[in-house]
Amino acid sequence: MPVVDAHVHVWPDRSYMPEHIWETFHWVWGRRMLGTRDEADMAKVLEKTWDPGGIRLIDEMDALGVAASVIMPMDFGLAVGEAAIPIREKVRSLAAIAAGSGGRIFSFCGVDPRRPEAADLVREAVEQWGCKGVKLYPATGFVPDDPVCGPLYDAAVEVGVPLLFHSGPVGYPLKSRYSRPSEIESVAADYPDLRIVMGHTSSGRGWFDEALDVAEWKPNLLVEVSGLTAYATDETRLRQLARRMIDTLGPDRLLYGSDRVGFPDAAPRGWLSRWRALASDPADPTLPQFSSAEVAAILGGNANREFRLGLASDDPPISVWPPFSGTPIRLSRP
Repeated sequence: MPVVDAHVHVWPDRSYMPEHIWETFHWVWGRRMLGTRDEADMAKVLEKTWDPGGIRLIDEMDALGVAASVIMPMDFGLAVGEAAIPIREKVRSLAAIAAGSGGRIFSFCGVDPRRPEAADLVREAVEQWGCKGVKLYPATGFVPDDPVCGPLYDAAVEVGVPLLFHSGPVGYPLKSRYSRPSEIESVAADYPDLRIVMGHTSSGRGWFDEALDVAEWKPNLLVEVSGLTAYATDETRLRQLARRMIDTLGPDRLLYGSDRVGFPDAAPRGWLSRWRALASDPADPTLPQFSSAEVAAILGGNANREFRLGLASDDPPISVWPPFSGTPIRLSRP
């Protein structure tokens, strides 16, 4: 059962994010994950976070038994000011970390679709640097179905890679309303030949139901489960939610992810082990049970297939629907 963490972050150094993000967005992370808002405490944490070659990430993967991880770069430049490193160089350098990892790390291209060069960057990142998909962050201020995004979506279709949207609430100063599942659904409707992943399943709670509702009716929508970490904190709750997700979407449309941000000691404790335990009989026989094929698909098989990672696996096959053997019809757009 090779595990693929379909959603991680790597920060080679401070230049990879705008200063405004480190100074404001991350104190929200600090409060939630580390229990502190103290600027000096956060500065100490950040100094231990930098990972220029992805070595810290691989060490964490080895400790957890994770076969591969997928970096999801984020582009906040048009929202809060540019990072010190240009977006093209950021994407290229993270792809280089992936390329040098011996098949342990893969990377997406993260770029704001409003950038004039966005579509060309997607093509270059996939065709020349080996990126496996595109990460988009609508909360920086764009509506996912705005026509300005169309060239990037067309480029993703052209080079044959999926999109992963951040979905769910975000920290100051970004705007959560652009990341609602109902906004992302419009792209799935307009581009049925795109495979689209809702990152975090909308971070749980308020929009979790909405995420499942819209994904149920759009077979090219998949969900990545890291947003459940905040409230699926025990076996009972995770079994209930995971069974509901599988019964709604099928086991082929769930991807395991941790949203690993690299802060020391910030990872949710026991997250992967709770998912692994789903393949075993529960202590309470009234709780939902899961087949080994279902668990293997969620923990790695689905990401391996959707992101075309090429990992070897002896896991039992799982039915995938729809097979997408042809090109689905697109409705006319104004």
